[in-house]
Amino acid sequence: MRSPLFLSLVFIAACGSRSKPLEPAPLDEDLGLQGLGETEGVVTADPEAIILGALDKSLIDEVVQSNDSKVRFCYQSELQKDPSLGGAIKVKFVIAPDGTVNSATTESSTMGSPSVEDCINEQFMDFQFPEPKGGGIVIVNYPFVFQSTE
Repeated sequence: MRSPLFLSLVFIAACGSRSKPLEPAPLDEDLGLQGLGETEGVVTADPEAIILGALDKSLIDEVVQSNDSKVRFCYQSELQKDPSLGGAIKVKFVIAPDGTVNSATTESSTMGSPSVEDCINEQFMDFQFPEPKGGGIVIVNYPFVFQSTE
């Protein structure tokens, strides 16, 4: 049986504040995305991320949003090969006590592109989050929606 504290954390994570979805940002010339071609897509983070642990959702959103060009790069690279590519990917990642990402995996996907999924998971491994309160780990399921603009 799960403790009342655990159930409270699940409830708070599931019902907590809604954050604004990521706005599609312009292509970043420094990353060389301009050379990928003409096909573009929109990437948004779903505000329904589920978080288990002692790190505020707004802090997690801030880090993910500051790295959205890396996630967008993964999608845009494959979009050049398949202009109809789109769908949702939910990334499950674990934030260690020092704020690094211990693991990142695809929890679910409707896109059907292992290349995009693997690339996003690799990018998440480089994200740096604030240290969780109390020094524990934080488990996050973070959904993204990808849509071609063509």
